[in-house]
Amino acid sequence: MFTRSSTPELPVEVCERIIDNASIGTAKRCSQVCHSWLPRSRVIIFETVSLNSSSMASKLISLLSRSPSIGYYVCVLRISGPSESRRWLHDVVHTLPPLLPNVHTLSLYELPHLDLDFYTSVSQFTKVKSLELVLLRVHSIRELIQIVNGFENLRNLHIHSRHISSLDIHPNDNIRSHKLEAFKLLGYRQNQLDRFFNWIVESNSFQSLSTLDLNIDGYTGKLNRLLHESSKTLQSLRFKFVMNGSIVFKKLPALTTFHALRFLSLKLYSASNGVSVILPKLAQGVPESFELLQLRYECRIGDLLREDSQGEWLAFDQFLSSLNLSKPPSLEIECVSGIPGIDPDTLEDGEEDDLGCIAEGVGQKQQEENVKNELVGLDRDGLFRRHLPNMYERGLSWFIIGWGTRSYLVSPTEPEKWRSRATGSFPFF
Repeated sequence: MFTRSSTPELPVEVCERIIDNASIGTAKRCSQVCHSWLPRSRVIIFETVSLNSSSMASKLISLLSRSPSIGYYVCVLRISGPSESRRWLHDVVHTLPPLLPNVHTLSLYELPHLDLDFYTSVSQFTKVKSLELVLLRVHSIRELIQIVNGFENLRNLHIHSRHISSLDIHPNDNIRSHKLEAFKLLGYRQNQLDRFFNWIVESNSFQSLSTLDLNIDGYTGKLNRLLHESSKTLQSLRFKFVMNGSIVFKKLPALTTFHALRFLSLKLYSASNGVSVILPKLAQGVPESFELLQLRYECRIGDLLREDSQGEWLAFDQFLSSLNLSKPPSLEIECVSGIPGIDPDTLEDGEEDDLGCIAEGVGQKQQEENVKNELVGLDRDGLFRRHLPNMYERGLSWFIIGWGTRSYLVSPTEPEKWRSRATGSFPFF
């Protein structure tokens, strides 16, 4: 039996490095094992705090009153509360800013209509550099401008909102200029885009922009202006057009415009017939700075067998195989359903989780097996090799998605070997 003196202790730095890579659950257990591990464990345990009810808010405030030092560990704060009283939301944002002095990422999710006093209090988190506004209910774009204006040190801005009652912007509205490095916009439709991008462009916040991620339904000339003004600094560009992708992409600047671009990700839809338009546009010139090109093509399993789809496959194959990039191009096929007739875009919120079980009583495991069999059958018939001869030889990989929160990574060269992967871990979109 080893004695305490004969067993050398690990250096503190080694222990801390191990804890830094631990999950929250493991970090909690570490904090209960050794007192010297407690400070580093708290860094993991309290780094991200999520509040979605008055009871959770009360527990946090009570904890901070007993142990104020814990507040210094909190770096990411997420607040949501669509269904409860608004009073606790106001109490939280009035109380927490001085107790959580190191919050640098603030996420506001599904909040009801709140007065500007709430957002004025939220902006007292003065170190916030990353702001996420997701499905907030705001009265107007003017109000949205005022919310964003409250944060002086913004570098990353993510806006996803479909609940804007008024699109009015007054010419005399004060628009703060931010030095944004990353901007993500989701969910805006055509009638909102002109006004929204007018605000975005007039704010002159994109002189240092390096990452732009757009998931929008429509197009506006202001978007072109934004792209031109950030063309010298953009390194990562991601597009997902909900509809009319080919029409929108026609109007975008050529890739040669973006001198620093290293990563491009596009999501295309078989229903939009945009491949024949988009690929030639891409082929006009890929900057030498490119490191990775990713195309995601959404279709149904049955679409892979359509005779009129063969031209699209050939276009993909010729385009991707002609590129001379430092990393091989990636083509990912996202199958929205293994069973024809189910379109996730038509489902109500929350129904996506039941996607594998809602059609004809087919259970999740059975549907997974059906999709796997279809893909193995397609490969046995030589479909991949016929349609993608060049990419087949380069080990093209796919993401197959068709049921709620599960997905599978599969290679056409070995379709029988499936590797499970959670959709939440996707690096793109």
